[in-house]
Amino acid sequence: MQLLQQRADEKARGYLAVMQDELNRMELILSELLVLAKPQPVEIRRIRLQEALKDVIALTDSQLFMAGVQVQMEVDESAPPVSGDVNQLKQVFVNVIKNAIEAMPGGGRLTIRMWQEAGWVRIAFRDTGVGIPKDLQLRVGEPFFTTKSSGTGLGVMMSRRILEAHGGAFEMESEPGIGTTVQISVPIPAAAVTTPVDMFRDTECLLSGGTP
Repeated sequence: MQLLQQRADEKARGYLAVMQDELNRMELILSELLVLAKPQPVEIRRIRLQEALKDVIALTDSQLFMAGVQVQMEVDESAPPVSGDVNQLKQVFVNVIKNAIEAMPGGGRLTIRMWQEAGWVRIAFRDTGVGIPKDLQLRVGEPFFTTKSSGTGLGVMMSRRILEAHGGAFEMESEPGIGTTVQISVPIPAAAVTTPVDMFRDTECLLSGGTP
């Protein structure tokens, strides 16, 4: 297809571009299906989620900038390391940030906060996007169910599966017209549990769409 585009005239090039876009979409769906269906090699080691999160923000910085999304981040640098596969947990962060960008087509603000609480490292991603209607929220995470015209519906399912394999949790609250908050929780190994430092004055308030 790429070779044909180089030799085609202008009219044919337009048709070929549409076909190429669809092939790219098929490739994306197949790659996500393979991740879900095929056991992935896991490399468990100690991870500082602070560093993993910063790496992902740097990776997606250009996408955030082009989408007009401003990022506000508060990180508890004293949070202890967790055990897990850094690449898989980074993929969860990428999926959540990508969803937030797509939920704010006109730009907006993404607030990311990390804190430790009662044996967990928690990370909350709050966007100011369009939100998800209440009647559809329970279906988010079903294979191929998506509220986006170009989505596959596999990103949330994949993220939940990764976190479950790490003994963690994926929670989401959304309010149409206000935005969506995704909270990721990863357990702290028992030997590393320290006095919690709560980065939210009122976590439940944030998850319900209020102002902390």
